[in-house]
Amino acid sequence: MKKEIIYFDYKEIYLTEAFLYKEDLLAYLINLKKLLSLNNIQFINVFIFSEEVIDINKYFSYFMVNNILSRSKNWYQICIQYMEFLNNNYKIIQDKNILNIKLPDRELLYIDWIKYNINNFEKETNKTYEVIFSSLDKYLFNKENIVKSWNYIKNVLINYKDFNKVRDEKFSKNLLIWDYPAGTWIDCLLENWYNINSSIFAIKWMNNSIELKSLKVNSQIEAENYWPKFSRAKLVKFNNDKIYKIYISWTAAVSPEWKTLYSDDINENIKYTMNTVKLLLKEAWMNFDNIVTSFVYIKRPEYLNNYLKFYKENQFNFPYIYTFCDICRDDWLFEFECVAYNRI
Repeated sequence: MKKEIIYFDYKEIYLTEAFLYKEDLLAYLINLKKLLSLNNIQFINVFIFSEEVIDINKYFSYFMVNNILSRSKNWYQICIQYMEFLNNNYKIIQDKNILNIKLPDRELLYIDWIKYNINNFEKETNKTYEVIFSSLDKYLFNKENIVKSWNYIKNVLINYKDFNKVRDEKFSKNLLIWDYPAGTWIDCLLENWYNINSSIFAIKWMNNSIELKSLKVNSQIEAENYWPKFSRAKLVKFNNDKIYKIYISWTAAVSPEWKTLYSDDINENIKYTMNTVKLLLKEAWMNFDNIVTSFVYIKRPEYLNNYLKFYKENQFNFPYIYTFCDICRDDWLFEFECVAYNRI
């Protein structure tokens, strides 16, 4: 499925596909390479949900490649994000794990999947975020410019508290309350003994061309009130392009008192979670039809059919990829995150 957002100077394209066999995925990538071998194309993100590592760089020189390994047998699913520039009003600087894109009224910064093999989770996380924040400083970005962070954690049920401890210390310095980015942290099997794999997307702008706003809803407590420093969703208002874009953090069935809901009823669990997503979308004047990409995290393979049934009954038609994994609480069964946009 293809979705695109058209700005004044560029397009943002999201491709979401699923394949039963590895060979079909590789054939798709080879064909895609032929179609997209253009000078005005810049690849941004590649997410692959599979049961084995796929060496994407044999087919493309992607910037940010993240292979999320499922703990159960899974389809080969891929979401590719790339930019197509509509004129020559841009400059690209790529330095190891950093991609900096300069446009007339904005500057985009992508910090690639940072990982260090220290074999100590807390030290590894600390080193990872030191590199992230030093990279922000190098390109003159502030912490408040971060829109979204991705964190894939080995043994998240064990390591989640240590992750929050380190991450919160970094964000607590010189960061205004309620200005935290949207976030993802989920369990992932990582190769080569890595414990954590992190990246961020940040944006800064000239004059009043862009506004950032953290969103919240009454169905869930704001994360700042209990510990982890992230926003339920981050709304980016592109004023010159007349576009609203929302990044919704991983969302689960949690009460306003931060209690797990429906841990014994997967159908109600999915329903509550997706209603919270609906409310967040509504805060940005959007609905499920506005979604350009989404990720579904499911604790047990047998719950997949419950999600597919819910999706069909609600006549949804948005793109998604899914994986089977642990979430940061052992009694959380289902999580959902997405990116959506609307033209205002």
